[in-house]
Amino acid sequence: MKRKNIFICHTCFHILISLEKCLVNKLDADILLSDTVQECQELALKIDKMHIFGSVRRIEELREAEQYFNDKVLKHRNLKYVFMKHFDKGMFKELRQYDDIYLFNDAFLSGVYLQNSNIKYHLIEESTNFMKVADLSSHAPLTDRKGFYGKPWHKKWSKSIFMYHESVYFHDKRPKCVIDFEVNDKNTVPNWIEIPIIENSRIKLRELLTTNDKKKIIKCFMDEDAYQRLADICQAKTVRKRALLITQPYGATDLCDNKELIGYYNELIQELSRKYAVFVKPHPGDKNVYNRADNVYFLDKYWPIEILMYDDSIQFDLGITISSTSIYLLNNVRERRILGEQHLIDYLSKRKDGVIASE
Repeated sequence: MKRKNIFICHTCFHILISLEKCLVNKLDADILLSDTVQECQELALKIDKMHIFGSVRRIEELREAEQYFNDKVLKHRNLKYVFMKHFDKGMFKELRQYDDIYLFNDAFLSGVYLQNSNIKYHLIEESTNFMKVADLSSHAPLTDRKGFYGKPWHKKWSKSIFMYHESVYFHDKRPKCVIDFEVNDKNTVPNWIEIPIIENSRIKLRELLTTNDKKKIIKCFMDEDAYQRLADICQAKTVRKRALLITQPYGATDLCDNKELIGYYNELIQELSRKYAVFVKPHPGDKNVYNRADNVYFLDKYWPIEILMYDDSIQFDLGITISSTSIYLLNNVRERRILGEQHLIDYLSKRKDGVIASE
């Protein structure tokens, strides 16, 4: 007998949207946290205490994938065999028991499992207006799957595990197991995607939350005292205007290394601090340490920045990021500035040419 709904989450943002949807729609649902979520075990305990979901489960996708690729025999088996014999166990197998499965990112192991097991699921946008930021509209949909190897988002995963895996993120116009695709703004969806599109504004969803709902969600990430201290810092009276800087872990990409990224953000923080009191919200995956100075405040990284919007008294004059999609939901920011990856590339080029002095 099948049972209710389940949300599969790979980031704190996924958890936040799952919490909001569950509370607003009064869903009878479970939640499954992947080990891609920072502080996964601690978060699972906090969420479980709030009794919003029937059960809070964890799944070790990264560990399972690593084990698969370290197994020289298993790695060369037929992919269907691998998912039916090796991965069809534990929490993976239990996914068969749910009426509705909601997944934000089907490029990870759980998505590959669902497709290879022919289990239908609802896809939810990876992040706010992701299709626009990733500019998928500029890419043609795939028409010939022969010899296709999807491009994994995690560097540790080999291309072979995504062989014949279908996803709109890999430019598939009609993935066979996707029932529908929920997005913040349907105008950001490329016209070549042929699956049903559901528009659910994240701002409107937030507006439907009660005061008690917001308190429950906050407690899933931090205690009330910590949130009040956070609010006090952001509301602190200062002569300067306030700027909110959202970092991203580009140092883990081919674009630059961590040392270059630290130099970029340190210079940006210094420039902003001449005019603003700077509040830095590091990405959960950002492990770098940046320069500390007067009028520069570093917020904890292990909570979704969108919960700042739960307190209307928290206001910023400027929100700035390279390309974080979370900036679209910050309605307490007077001016949004998305610098774009080219800004970082230009900085690295100038530094290489000696226009910017090395540290």
